[in-house]
Amino acid sequence: MTNSYTAILSIHGIGRHRRYANAGALLSALEAVSGSTNSDNVDTIIEVLAGIELSRDPGLRDDVPMLKLKRARRRHGRLNVGASFRIYEVNWSPDTRSGIPGWAMLGWTARLVQSILRTDPSNWLLWPRLRLARLRAAADRSATPALRHAMVVLASAYRKYRGSLGARHRELNASKPLFADYVDFAKKHAKTAATESNIDEAAVAWRDERLPCEKSVRNVGRLTLTGLVLMVLGIAVLISMLVGDAHLGPVWRLGLPAVLAAVSGGAIALGRRFLTTIFSDVRYWSALDENEKYYETRSAILDRATATLRHLVSDDACGRVVIVSHSLGTAIAYDALRAIGLYNLTRKRSPELWIKIRKVECLITMGSPVDKLTLLFETTGSKTFREEMMREELRGDETAMPFWVGDRQRIKWLNFWDPADPVSDALTIPLGAKPLGSSFVPTDIENVEVANTASHDPAGAHTGYLTNPAVATRIFNEIFRPEVFAIGAQRDYSRSRRLSKFQAQAGITGLVFLATVFVVAHFIPWSWAMTIGVWMGALALGTSVACLMILAVWPLDR
Repeated sequence: MTNSYTAILSIHGIGRHRRYANAGALLSALEAVSGSTNSDNVDTIIEVLAGIELSRDPGLRDDVPMLKLKRARRRHGRLNVGASFRIYEVNWSPDTRSGIPGWAMLGWTARLVQSILRTDPSNWLLWPRLRLARLRAAADRSATPALRHAMVVLASAYRKYRGSLGARHRELNASKPLFADYVDFAKKHAKTAATESNIDEAAVAWRDERLPCEKSVRNVGRLTLTGLVLMVLGIAVLISMLVGDAHLGPVWRLGLPAVLAAVSGGAIALGRRFLTTIFSDVRYWSALDENEKYYETRSAILDRATATLRHLVSDDACGRVVIVSHSLGTAIAYDALRAIGLYNLTRKRSPELWIKIRKVECLITMGSPVDKLTLLFETTGSKTFREEMMREELRGDETAMPFWVGDRQRIKWLNFWDPADPVSDALTIPLGAKPLGSSFVPTDIENVEVANTASHDPAGAHTGYLTNPAVATRIFNEIFRPEVFAIGAQRDYSRSRRLSKFQAQAGITGLVFLATVFVVAHFIPWSWAMTIGVWMGALALGTSVACLMILAVWPLDR
């Protein structure tokens, strides 16, 4: 079709976003990468126009705006105009504009920290998605084919163990669904050449495996608790100095409360704004239960994304779709694709009713919390394991439609993550652990580690993906030159250098250092004539405690 085009769909992350802002930011990043129209053999973007088209889906209340553009390349002095592209966006920010009250967010955040620090249930029937993701990760890292095969056997046995065969086994043996009982079941029902020793070794490796998201979430949880303890301790020390030290003059007695009130008030105001207007987006999206108060908002966001996808793929002129998403928008894109896949699966015998989601060729995620969201909100205990089994099977992953259709993966997944970004991870959970012969279904997520900032700047690392030339260049190639990178192909991707771990921690160490010095200096007998030696000792001790605390609480190398 001569008028065919590639649709590029941008889905933003948390926070308040103006309409057209994300489509404009994506185009600006692509234009920064594209070459000049005066250069030979370099792809460039030309004929950029704003447009609007009639909605083709009843789920969209308004007509759909977009940016039209074309790719061109100059050869031997002549500009050759190539394919056409259109940039669309899913702006879901209006769905969460009302925010959530501060006290409600504070209580939810406290429960979230509690869930971060929880431990695995001993019941081996629970948390199947997380357990199977660990098994897949252990198998991918396994050095020997025999051990990988044993892990596939364990995956098959685990599904049986959670079914009627496992229930009969536990009833006959009067056993509880613990790890040892499961391993015993797996050995009895293994109908392969996997030896008993391989199964034992594979089971232990599986039990001890932890995903990248689990490690980073626990680091953040420990850091948050440590920060809260230090904040409370610092306030207590200041108050005790104010009340208990008679040598403080009236200026200090009046000035300290004023400074303390100003600092506390500013911190509370900033914290309240972050919780109610930014972090509240996570609260909306985590409402998975239909009985929850904010479930309707989550449904509205998901409906907006799926309706936009249906609008794009229903156009016969649209030959290809590329999704570019950031932060929470990556989870929205993933769930929208899963929802459409489930819709098509229920109409498997009537392909004429399918949504043409096969047009989606590539999902690009930046700073994705998909694994963290699964760990914190989708990994829950149920009253019965049958309830959890049904929930897990219907959620789907990369082994199901629309990612995997027939005998291969149809949607390529490219994930950019920065170790300094507390939101992002190298994604593993969506890969699934579905046995296929003597191995797992070969699903693939290309996790590309990048460095968006020169120092350890969490906020800059999370927001700096499109401004990173290496990231923008790779996205440009995926959109305009998809033949360069195929699923599972070998790649050479270099990332910029980051400052050392010691330099990265210096800023945070300074904050902890101040609080520690307050504590140490306050409990040492002192007067206004305090000697330099005592001060130096207090500073040295405070520095040592601060450095040890940071190294223990926040390991940056994930």
